[in-house]
Amino acid sequence: MKEGKKPPLKYPQKSHRVPKKDITGKQFGLLTVIGYDKDGKWFCRCKCEKIVSVKSNNLHYGNTTSCGICGNRKAAIDRTID
Repeated sequence: MKEGKKPPLKYPQKSHRVPKKDITGKQFGLLTVIGYDKDGKWFCRCKCEKIVSVKSNNLHYGNTTSCGICGNRKAAIDRTID
């Protein structure tokens, strides 16, 4: 085998997984799921109309609840109110 080349894989890997459960239309914080992206990610529309791609586990466990810009604005507003 030539140096730098990898041996072929025994089993071909799937490049695009199909989601186990369709969560289109569900709301997670400020994000609404609008469709499946690929590799376990979903397209989500934030309240500010920005579209982001988020991993499904981050949605389900509450790790991602906004596009990042809206979440920062809300946190800044909350700090000024206190």
